Amino acid sequence: MYNFYNWLIILICYPFISYSQVTEYHTTVEVKNNKVETTCEIKIKINNRKESEKYSKIEILHSDQMELKIHDAYLIEGYGEKVRKLKKKDFLEKSAKFSGSFFMDYKVTSFDIKHSTYPYYIYYKYTITEASTLNYASWRPYLFHELPTFNATLKVIVPAEETVKIYNDHNIPVEKSVNKGEITYLWKVKNFELPEKESYGESPTELSAEITVLPENFEYIKHGSFESWKSIGNWQYNIIKDRNDLPESDKEIVREICQNSNSKKEIISKLYNYLQKNTRYINISIDKGGLDPYPASYVSKNKYGDCKALTIYMKSLLEEAGIESYYTLVNAGKEIHPINRSIPSLQFNHVILTVPVQSDTIWLENTTNILPFDYNGSFTQNRYGFLIDKDQSKFIRIPKLAGEDNKVITTYNFELNQNGEGKVSIHKTAKGIEFEEMAYLNSILDRTITDEYISDFIHLRNFVVNNWIIEKNSEDNHSLILSADLSIKKALRRIGPYLILEVPHYTFKKLDKPSERKTKLKFDFPTWEVDQYTYSITNIDLSKIQLPENKVLSSKFGVYEQNFRIDGKKLIIYKSLNVYSGVYDKKSYQDFYEFTDQIKEIQNQSIIKLK
Repeated sequence: MYNFYNWLIILICYPFISYSQVTEYHTTVEVKNNKVETTCEIKIKINNRKESEKYSKIEILHSDQMELKIHDAYLIEGYGEKVRKLKKKDFLEKSAKFSGSFFMDYKVTSFDIKHSTYPYYIYYKYTITEASTLNYASWRPYLFHELPTFNATLKVIVPAEETVKIYNDHNIPVEKSVNKGEITYLWKVKNFELPEKESYGESPTELSAEITVLPENFEYIKHGSFESWKSIGNWQYNIIKDRNDLPESDKEIVREICQNSNSKKEIISKLYNYLQKNTRYINISIDKGGLDPYPASYVSKNKYGDCKALTIYMKSLLEEAGIESYYTLVNAGKEIHPINRSIPSLQFNHVILTVPVQSDTIWLENTTNILPFDYNGSFTQNRYGFLIDKDQSKFIRIPKLAGEDNKVITTYNFELNQNGEGKVSIHKTAKGIEFEEMAYLNSILDRTITDEYISDFIHLRNFVVNNWIIEKNSEDNHSLILSADLSIKKALRRIGPYLILEVPHYTFKKLDKPSERKTKLKFDFPTWEVDQYTYSITNIDLSKIQLPENKVLSSKFGVYEQNFRIDGKKLIIYKSLNVYSGVYDKKSYQDFYEFTDQIKEIQNQSIIKLK
């Protein structure tokens, strides 16, 4: 009986103790003496070796403008004994280096603390002090996306005379108290777990609770206010208005370009080309502490800059040419995160340049030297930018990629024997996201790296790449052409007496059942793949083959098409899948689920018996 009750207790408790979690996550923000101190106290429970490998390395992000003090860091065994306290030598500081940049103003202080007995706890506490900041708190009640949080709190302490703006999108209850000239706000959250990202769904971060605390008025470079979007725009305008100090050498280059150009657009194109050839991008964060751009003279002298500095430099070049342009803030990234326009605040991470030209608008991405002029790419498409103009700053819609802008056309020419072995030549014309990825890959000089990733652009199985080349498309500077020669095996299958050709399938991410769907359906950009497969197969009489039906399947989400024909001694298969961009409510998910199921069924029925 004793053993039975012991096992019963284990079975009842197991769901609550079997996974790792953040047991304590407490953040205290104190505003005093024109400084902001943010203290975090964290305790993480590690339950197994796999989670230990994933969560035992702790990283704290900070910068030269921030003072970091680590109060404590130690390991606790499951029964409560502190078994290892870290010392100064255990902490490693390094630059927060990211792909695509050679410098970033943020640093990472890290430590790794593992144990071989489970469960164990990692405890650490640190304070970051900033001399000035635009944002007291942007807080969510979790530390890791994958781990639940048992107990999270946010405490904000400000002088009683200071006015703050508080945004609490999930109406988490607040406890407010006044004591000795200070106001304290306290929010508490228990048992919080971030929802999992669903296929083609909204970002879990967007759906989670967030509390934002801002000073209504601030002194950051210049006096500013979060009272309205107009006041934010004026503050940013006042910062950048005097940064256009082009040296005379640059002015002379601008004058020469103007004299040798026939139109305003040609001048803009040549100046942009000059920027790309003569400057390099560095990465300095814009979201917190990095909003003071270097002047044009800095970029001219050093030949590098972050998105803000390079945009200021390009803006100054255009201004010298008599062309008006506008510094434009944007929340950039492959995934679109909407701006909450009901909260006047700095919800941006990037800057581009908006250039009106007659009835058209040119959008200049000033951080790339591999993408072409007047290319509106996936990083900034289909969202609002905040255009900075004196007393007239406003939101503008950045155009979205159309299906044609993201179209990828690939031809595959197979020469096979009856064992399904042979060679394949590929010719791929890529626009949109694949164009951007190819352009970046083609800019890497190390062939061992590029060889490793080239297979990602070839949607076949059982192949080896013999040689490849990426070239510019003479007909369209917004696309690239990949040509490749492959050796392939098992392109045919023998099932009993039959020799089977299975045409490559279009695939979708794994979808949850409609009854389990929790979030909207979201496609931030369109995808359009067009593929033609031409097969020449030794000793096969193609005239006797029964071809699958030609099909066209249309829905509000897109169009799928397939076509089969014999041309002499060749079998030619055409396939196309065009999925539109858009956001759909949960009710539409059932229709999308059925649309993908129909495509799968059509493809599964398109097996070809060769003999």
